[in-house]
Amino acid sequence: MKLFIPIGSFYPAQLGGINNSMYWIAKKMVANGIDVTIIATDTGITEEHKITLDKWMNLDGIKVIYCKTWIHKLPFTMMFRSFIQLFKSDIVHLNSLFYIPSLVMATFCSLLGKKVIWSPRGELLVGALQYSSGPKKIALKFIRFIAGRNFTFHGTSPDENKAILEVFEKEPKNIENYMELPTKVNAVKINQLLFLGRIHPVKALKKLIEGVSLSKEFKNQNYTLKIVGFEDKAGYVKELKELVSSLNLNEKIIFSEPLSGELKLEEYAKSKFKLLVSESENFGNVIIEALTQATPVIASKGTPWKQLDTKNAGYWINNSPESIGKTIDEALALDKSKYNVMAQNAENLVRSQYDIELNYHHWVNLYKS
Repeated sequence: MKLFIPIGSFYPAQLGGINNSMYWIAKKMVANGIDVTIIATDTGITEEHKITLDKWMNLDGIKVIYCKTWIHKLPFTMMFRSFIQLFKSDIVHLNSLFYIPSLVMATFCSLLGKKVIWSPRGELLVGALQYSSGPKKIALKFIRFIAGRNFTFHGTSPDENKAILEVFEKEPKNIENYMELPTKVNAVKINQLLFLGRIHPVKALKKLIEGVSLSKEFKNQNYTLKIVGFEDKAGYVKELKELVSSLNLNEKIIFSEPLSGELKLEEYAKSKFKLLVSESENFGNVIIEALTQATPVIASKGTPWKQLDTKNAGYWINNSPESIGKTIDEALALDKSKYNVMAQNAENLVRSQYDIELNYHHWVNLYKS
């Protein structure tokens, strides 16, 4: 069986959870006898990765090429190579509904009768759709037109599955995000709250900043909020910094460039709580990353993480500033023994349920079916 994955950004790039998710899946498929080819752009690839662009390479058994890109939204080299690869492939796994190469590949797959698995990656959730333009709504109608019986959609949560069914009238295959869980970093917890991820309005960072401004515990104790990530909407960081200044929190809220590898794990490990109060998330890989470091998470009900409440591994809350502030007050007031129990529950939850070593068979079964 030959599996082809055209993708905008791929490991070792670290611009989002999908970079690593598809890498972990691809590695496991190769180990299970599936031939995997990936064609990606050079987005997120830096000199430190030591990758030669426009040249095929073997990455843990995966055949990969990173194509030089001049126009991010129209990566012509990547699309041309992908078109040729279609004829050699049995199954094509697309990611993102609104990425132009995905739409182009889907069109050719429909014409050629190729089998397609398509992962929307949360783009159909209500909170994400509010940032969708007119062209994106037209794209959804087009996808519904071309997505025949050979198309299978993939969702990662009940809310996303429901959205896929409503938009495309197709029952999706549900597989949660699984990860190669990192080893636990030895770090001393400091008085730090952490947001780490894509800096975009869907992440509700303005609500988060307003929420911490309402927390008496945050303001009165020696705590800081660290916002780490890459700006995914021009001018948004400037808006956030202006809000911080207006609330007189310049000394309490710190902005930092993206982190990866050991540095990212250390940031999780030393933080008291990880925060993700997004308007919507189809999953939230950053939550798993935090939990592996025994860092409890405060997540919004826009994420599918009710387990944080039921397993006492954090908090699952409404993302109004008032709710955020109240929850931070409660979290920072926990005594040491109660916090330690929550931290251990956080680690236990992720290691028992989201390890790809224990769950990759779901993907093997889907591809082989």
